[in-house]
Amino acid sequence: MTERELEDLVAAVPSQAEVLRHLFLSDPAIRRVAMEVSRWAGWYLGMVRGAKEEGKKVVLSSFNTAPEVLYALDLVPLVPEVLTSFATIFLEDPHVYFDWSVEEGLLETMCTSQRAACGAILKGLGLRPDIVVTAAPGSCDANSKLYEYMAVRLGVPYLGIDCPTYHGERAFRYYLKEYRHQVRKLEEFAGRKLEEERLREVVEESEKCRRCYLEINDLKRARPNPVHSCFNIFLQAVKFSSVGTPQGTRLFETVLEASKDRLRRKEGAKPEERIRQIWVYTGFYSPSMDLWFWLEENGMSYVVDILTLFHAERPIDTSSLDTMLEGLAQRCWNYPMTRQQRGPMDYPEQWLEDYLWCVEQWGGDCFVFAGHPACKNTWGGFQAFIRALQKETGLPCLKIEADCWDFRVSPVSEIKRRILEFNETMGLG
Repeated sequence: MTERELEDLVAAVPSQAEVLRHLFLSDPAIRRVAMEVSRWAGWYLGMVRGAKEEGKKVVLSSFNTAPEVLYALDLVPLVPEVLTSFATIFLEDPHVYFDWSVEEGLLETMCTSQRAACGAILKGLGLRPDIVVTAAPGSCDANSKLYEYMAVRLGVPYLGIDCPTYHGERAFRYYLKEYRHQVRKLEEFAGRKLEEERLREVVEESEKCRRCYLEINDLKRARPNPVHSCFNIFLQAVKFSSVGTPQGTRLFETVLEASKDRLRRKEGAKPEERIRQIWVYTGFYSPSMDLWFWLEENGMSYVVDILTLFHAERPIDTSSLDTMLEGLAQRCWNYPMTRQQRGPMDYPEQWLEDYLWCVEQWGGDCFVFAGHPACKNTWGGFQAFIRALQKETGLPCLKIEADCWDFRVSPVSEIKRRILEFNETMGLG
């Protein structure tokens, strides 16, 4: 698209003018990523919409369920967290969907990350899934209850996993047994066996994304950080819904190449990177990506949040079906939140250890905690966690009480005010 065509597009969709300007009229590297996101989104939404016509079964799949097995069985993953996040960013008024979910029986104190998409499904406006699958019930009570409710309400099967709340090899072996059982049930549901060669094809594609992710992580060490804050949401969306597909791989590769381009041009937060933020939980999926671009334009680099932490993933041995399933189980075991919220937060491979790793890898000037009202278990351990983290690092932490998807609770303007006030109070930047 030419510059003039992009300007005409912005003018033609005034409700989306801000996000379109951010994505297409700011930086050439960001524009390349935005174009690939457009292609990926068109493919993914088209696949979901056309699933029934093609005779494929749709799986309502939680974000912490690795999608590789679903693709290998020719099932279509419908990930409500991804759809809700894109709704809050790109729709003019996503709040009606949150309200519909409450009208249909979901509590307003439950997590909003699924509720926009699930509200549409319950109202009959979204695609009706054929089964509900989650690989990590227990790491988040609200998440677990929502998926169980959706299965009961829609009258479809529910496939969960009994996830232990302890760590170590014994715990993983138990989880692996549960994961294999889930895969067998998925085979029965799909009406086909999981073919070793097809799974190998999907896993090898998925491994390309993992390698890209590690390179992107390395680039974040540079100052200024060349990985734009908005790239995080795109990586999350693909990771949770599309790894194992060529379309997902292309988006990861595009983000990597765009970040390398920005590194060569020494592009980062404007006018210079003054503050490195380490977000210790989720981020804010703000309308028009306003918050992410505002941070960059005010000298702040949004380095990471918990949903972008895939650093613990290991290479998957593709020599046999058994080794691949064990590798995918290990991947689910280490998915964001499943890993950090499973048991005591100061245990090895838990919340505290992972964020000490983040500071060691990328440095940082402060932590930010976006405290979602639904995350009772996180709030319950936050004070002990942050005290231990600050004792080790000496970095200050901004605690924001707000909904990360429903901005009627705390508008973006208030979140910005809190960030600026915190920076001034702590003498940052």
